[in-house]
Amino acid sequence: MERLSTAGADGDAVTGPGCRSVLLHALLDAQGVVGETRGDMQDEVRYVLVSTSSGRRALFSLSELDTAARADAPRLLLPCTTGGGARDATLRLRAPGDATAARNLDGVRSIVVVVAP
Repeated sequence: MERLSTAGADGDAVTGPGCRSVLLHALLDAQGVVGETRGDMQDEVRYVLVSTSSGRRALFSLSELDTAARADAPRLLLPCTTGGGARDATLRLRAPGDATAARNLDGVRSIVVVVAP
């Protein structure tokens, strides 16, 4: 799997002509999900469940997504403009730091933060 560029500001990266990605952690942070203190126990009991339209799912702990801890953290690949100018509307999740591609998802439909009991 090709490594994604980390160029850009605030976790935003260019992944190819007409394509962009955003760190999953940065997306959650922009929505106010990530607390002001990173690495606290709150991060240990909150999980991020990513689901696809086909029913596949991937689960991450919020602390696992912390970009301060991992430079190769999971990214959401935003829809790309193809060579002919058409848009590929598929959202994709890529976890380049995983040893296997089990948590790489195509057709992302929802991202939900779950609080463990």
